[in-house]
Amino acid sequence: MFQAQVDTDLCDGCQDCIDLCYFDAIALVRLPKQKRMKAAIDLDRCCGCNNCSPSCPQEGIIMVPIRELEEFLLKQQAGAITVTA
Repeated sequence: MFQAQVDTDLCDGCQDCIDLCYFDAIALVRLPKQKRMKAAIDLDRCCGCNNCSPSCPQEGIIMVPIRELEEFLLKQQAGAITVTA
């Protein structure tokens, strides 16, 4: 199983992925210190269909095995990983 993950450095907020997501799992959000809105994935709604990833003209969405994503998020919450935007 896979879930989508957005690279906020590549996302330009074009909304192509939002228009193609059948599960309403993607929304634009304003991240701290960012001028543009960026795509964000609702992991509870993402089913891993991979409809969004090929639609991104910036190649800013990748499909990640769920296990790897869970480990990344746990490390991030524990402070072992810092994400700079």
